[in-house]
Amino acid sequence: MAAVNQSIPNFLGGVSQQPDKIKFPGQLRVCDNAVPDVTFGLKKRPAGEFVKTLTNANGTGYWYEIIRDGDEKYLFQVTPANTGSGQKPIRIWDLANGNELSLTNNNGDALFAYLSGATEEYAIQTIQDYTIIVNKQKTVGTTGNTFSPIHSGDYSYARLDTVAYNTEYILYTGTAPTPNTFYRVTSVKVDRMNGNTAEGPTWNDTNENQQKSGTLTWSFSGGSAVTTTGAQVGGTNITENIEGTLQVNGNSYIANNVANFNGSSTASADFLGYTQDYDIRYTATVTLRDGGLIKTTNKSTAEGLFIDVAIEGITYRVSVEAVEPVSTYQDVSGIAYHKTPKNPENGAISMLTILNGLTSSVNSDLSNVTAEVIGSGLFMHGSDASGVNFLGGAVNENMSVIGQKAQDVSRLPAMCKQGYVAQISNTADLETDDYYVKFEADNGVSGAGSWEECVRPHNFAGTSAADAMVLGLDPATMPHALVNNRNGTFSFIKLDEATATARGNENYWDDRPVSYTHLTLPTKA
Repeated sequence: MAAVNQSIPNFLGGVSQQPDKIKFPGQLRVCDNAVPDVTFGLKKRPAGEFVKTLTNANGTGYWYEIIRDGDEKYLFQVTPANTGSGQKPIRIWDLANGNELSLTNNNGDALFAYLSGATEEYAIQTIQDYTIIVNKQKTVGTTGNTFSPIHSGDYSYARLDTVAYNTEYILYTGTAPTPNTFYRVTSVKVDRMNGNTAEGPTWNDTNENQQKSGTLTWSFSGGSAVTTTGAQVGGTNITENIEGTLQVNGNSYIANNVANFNGSSTASADFLGYTQDYDIRYTATVTLRDGGLIKTTNKSTAEGLFIDVAIEGITYRVSVEAVEPVSTYQDVSGIAYHKTPKNPENGAISMLTILNGLTSSVNSDLSNVTAEVIGSGLFMHGSDASGVNFLGGAVNENMSVIGQKAQDVSRLPAMCKQGYVAQISNTADLETDDYYVKFEADNGVSGAGSWEECVRPHNFAGTSAADAMVLGLDPATMPHALVNNRNGTFSFIKLDEATATARGNENYWDDRPVSYTHLTLPTKA
């Protein structure tokens, strides 16, 4: 066979397991006791240097290096079988001199239990002075529950959005209430009374000086003066704000032509002419200024109401002539109700007067609900508070109620109760964009403050104890750390907050600060 000649400039390609025919020049099948070097080419492997015998090392343990820098290097061994035997399962040597270093464990030997049960090498990661050790056979556990919501989550907040006259504000629980059908007066009539006989709006008087004219303002006050046909409606207060004016005007008219004669003669020759005898015709005119409300469901009763008034000693009867139905929540039982005055003439209104009125009504008329004014709304709590709803306004726009959920964070009030938690649902049919916020009052009680994202409270929104929201991961089942104390010793520690605080650092497994879902734990870390 002919010789094959080939020039190979160096052997820096290293060792390759590829077939020879596809290796590149400079790649080797085997390289024993040699080291390829880009500067000096193929060099003889440096000889090992005996430093020191590692005494009492366990032949069945796992070995790991800690390379802090070029001058600081350590070797340590973990022997899982030693846990619980009284002999520390971790031993550490300084590679610079082979000396074994001291291992401290302030938590007691029970802490080494985390290392037990390992059937394969531990996962190791060194970060500065901390070497994190993971036992892959340990199941991660949870610890504690998240905080419980205030009032066990039975709360809601009703924010006042509109302040208006002649407006009903209704808070209720359960099924929406059915309004009453009352009546509003649309027209009235007036009669001059002759005893108990109504004689119409006009009447005549022989007195010519019109002294019985006049004007007055009348009102169906709801007291004993308001009567219905045949009977007085005494003290029932069934009328509200029905008022108007009554005006009586007098006009002269010729009642008689009186023939005048010269002397006592009645002969035509002695006729001197006629003189007129004047009387006064009075006309009463009634004006309805405000139809108000008649708080009865009986139309006949409403149409039979009247009130007697007097001008210059003459009695006039103002009677309801026609009515129209009105839907109202007045006198509906089992609701919190407040109605503002009809107009400024009937009284001033403000946000506070409305809220105070509703607060009083909630506390007296709603079962299992207690209210207090905070900011521009009512904070309510009690076993039925989370089910409070609102009615009022043309499209129920005068208030808005949130319980444990809000569609948008912009709907949350600027002032609220300390610890109030709301779920921001965002997309109604999608849970992945939900999150939770908690109100932190500036004074720690209520009033002005801010909403901060938080973890879902324990047993929030009716979840059971078996579905509790856990606080976090159990540090005893999480990775532990071998710590270089920078004084020639090491410590084996659990990464919990207490240990971290004692060491003056923040290296620990923190509890969850925010979350909307439960922890789903793997069977192994």
